[in-house]
Amino acid sequence: ALLTIGVVFVVLGAMSRFPGQIAIGRHNGQYINANTATINRDALAFYKYVYIISSFGQFSVLVTWGILILSNTVITGNRLKREPFLSTRPAQLAFRVLTGILFLGFMAV
Repeated sequence: ALLTIGVVFVVLGAMSRFPGQIAIGRHNGQYINANTATINRDALAFYKYVYIISSFGQFSVLVTWGILILSNTVITGNRLKREPFLSTRPAQLAFRVLTGILFLGFMAV
């Protein structure tokens, strides 16, 4: 569900950032693509509002993903600490490698 919400916000953001590609007008009986010069100010203000809302939505989805990943990492680490190392060695090693990759990923952002 979170992925779908994120995709919707990204698509809305792209569509409202470049409204000339999606706003279609009718001139002399033919459909034409409108550019930002032919869109009135009220429509541009609406597109700007949609873009701002979708940007906040994208940010909130990103933060939610980060919180979910970090909380699951902490829960998994606590569970693995309670288990004996030799019987869960493959899971322990994989967890340490993935935790290192996760740490590098968060440091890159």
